[in-house]
Amino acid sequence: CSESETVSSPWENRIYRLFGSFRKGKRKEYKLSKSQSENLNEQLIPTHQTESGVLSISDFTNLVRSLPANDFAHEDSESKAVEEAIGLRENMKNSDKLGHHISHNDTYMSISTNDSFNTQFGRTSFLSGTSADDLGGDICQKASKDESSEEKLGLSDVERQDKKILYIAKEIMTSEKVYVEVLKLLNIEFRNFIQEERQKCKSVLLPTEDFLKIFSNLPELLMLNSDLLRDFENRVQNWSKTKKISDIIVSKGPYLKLYTAYVKNFSAMSSHFEECCKKYPKFGKLVKEFEKFPQCRNLKLSHYLLKPVQRLPQYKMLLEDYLKHLDAASDDYDDTTTALRIVTEAAEHANETVKQMDKFEKMLNLQSRLGDWEVISPGRELVKEGELIKISRKREDLRYFILLTDCLLYATYTGNLSLSSASLRVSYTIPLNHLQIQLPSDEDLQNEFSITSSVRSCTLRARNVHERNDWLEALNSAVEDYRSKKATFLPPEQPNAEPVPADRLGDCAPVWVPDHHVTMCQACSCSFSLVIRRHHCRACGRVVCYQCATHKAPLGYMQFQPARVCDDCYNELEKILGNNEDLKPTA
Repeated sequence: CSESETVSSPWENRIYRLFGSFRKGKRKEYKLSKSQSENLNEQLIPTHQTESGVLSISDFTNLVRSLPANDFAHEDSESKAVEEAIGLRENMKNSDKLGHHISHNDTYMSISTNDSFNTQFGRTSFLSGTSADDLGGDICQKASKDESSEEKLGLSDVERQDKKILYIAKEIMTSEKVYVEVLKLLNIEFRNFIQEERQKCKSVLLPTEDFLKIFSNLPELLMLNSDLLRDFENRVQNWSKTKKISDIIVSKGPYLKLYTAYVKNFSAMSSHFEECCKKYPKFGKLVKEFEKFPQCRNLKLSHYLLKPVQRLPQYKMLLEDYLKHLDAASDDYDDTTTALRIVTEAAEHANETVKQMDKFEKMLNLQSRLGDWEVISPGRELVKEGELIKISRKREDLRYFILLTDCLLYATYTGNLSLSSASLRVSYTIPLNHLQIQLPSDEDLQNEFSITSSVRSCTLRARNVHERNDWLEALNSAVEDYRSKKATFLPPEQPNAEPVPADRLGDCAPVWVPDHHVTMCQACSCSFSLVIRRHHCRACGRVVCYQCATHKAPLGYMQFQPARVCDDCYNELEKILGNNEDLKPTA
């Protein structure tokens, strides 16, 4: 520009420096025309210029604020509605992107408990009904912004509820997508990686049988959950037409039993995987190399192998949140209730299978310790096992007891007691239908209890009262369950049927009174000494002197072999047995 058109002055430089800082991109120089410059100088200089001809900083600041170009209030008022609409749109986008964010960061999600789904990512979902005061971090701010946006839009309670239901449906779909990615990582990427290395390796990297055993039934689970994911995605995309998602789980409910097979074999599969890594060093090296790949997120493969075990509890948690926000009149309410029941039953069935497998492994361990005694039998289960001290007439001995659903095994050690797998020998097999439990009346003997049966009777001592009570509870429950099961095979009782008589004297082995518990005969009260010896009655178990035990009598629990009994028991047995030739005095 020529000097005739524009003029450069300190005022002009200050003005376009100031306004140039608010512009983006390449800075442009703005010149005022000569007439505009003169008019501006006429307006400003007389009123604001000092005697030296230079404006002070405060005067210049007030001057700039008074210019029309700096009146931002008008601009804010005009764009307020636009900003609110844009902010609402951004909140909706953030809500939609939340599921996408989870798909990349939620890979390591553990659902063993209801809280782990949220706490691992430092977030708390509003789906659990938590108040806004308890929410934290960015999700809390987003939730509050969404609520404020809904209020500005005037959404009703029903519309807010529908929005929450849709959010949970998207979360179900997103979690399924993450889970399918984990299955693909194990069943496709890892499998292909090892297969390629096996083809390159000249030596045997890993036997085929051991390699296939690592994956269990992961291919079947991948097919099932890929189908579920496809149905979930189609339903969420067409949510406006069909606002329900639980019917998909109901239709696939029978196939959820595939998880039982995986959970059942998980312990053995994990042990086999670790054993292969140690037994085949090249394979273990490849596993560590694969775990360094980006898709593994610096986590071990054993972490991903645990995901199918956690999937059923995760389904349960998501469905509970979904059902919580459904109205009873909703189209998806009945299907959600059914789906929740199916998932719960599948999870309980898997847990029960794991428990049964643990019991079966213990039975196999017992079988190896007992040798020829056949422990494993149809319908027989392990209830309790452990050590108890058997109190004999003169000493105390350590014995090992094994409580099964049909009998109690009285065993003794035959190997090294320091080993947990020490060999055992079964001394007595006591049927539960003849077993009786008695407690001592003396308060000083609170750790003891007695068992009586037609096979063996004895007094036992536990380490403490708590252990004794555990044994008492287990024994009483086992006896009651066994008798109730046996009663179902018996014909119904007749109304005038005679009661079953109690066990007669001699039918059950008595519990012998320990020698150190008595100092005199329990029949005549004479004191024991070197001359007057102790004798136990084989019918009642009392300690008596020789003068009070001068007869023998046949006893039922000894297959009616004659044995020494006290005089009181002899008189009673004589009434029961009559003129039996085995009723005779001792030689």
